[in-house]
Amino acid sequence: MGNDHLVESPELSRLDVELRDVVDQALEPHGEACAEVAHEWAERVGMWFTQVRPTRKDAASVDVAVADDEALFVQIGATHFEMFGALESSLDDLAQILRAVFAGEIEEGGSRSDAFARIGAGPRPWHVGAVSLPIPWRLRHRIRRYAAYS
Repeated sequence: MGNDHLVESPELSRLDVELRDVVDQALEPHGEACAEVAHEWAERVGMWFTQVRPTRKDAASVDVAVADDEALFVQIGATHFEMFGALESSLDDLAQILRAVFAGEIEEGGSRSDAFARIGAGPRPWHVGAVSLPIPWRLRHRIRRYAAYS
């Protein structure tokens, strides 16, 4: 009997390793103690996830995975979204998003099933997640703001 029912996880792909490098580089300015980073194989969806769990409880957690050569799955806080296109440019965009999230430049609204977020403090923030009404952020109710990782 033993562990015969366990499925062996495949090795990390080159793309999974590149994704982890993007996460590590975005975390670097915040120091090693700011978060715990790990890989987890999700058998149900057949993907490796890079999980980032911040030390601060009021900072947003992050889960990212390479779905295929042209798609990334991203979960930040309660907001989930996918990024499509050439993986190299998607990884560049993801790096910008992660640097903003780790710096605490994220506001989130909606429930866990329909969350949406504004990421980045510049003149052109990223708007991701569930489609929401075009209401100015200052008029929205129940906006969650996440802290920086350091």
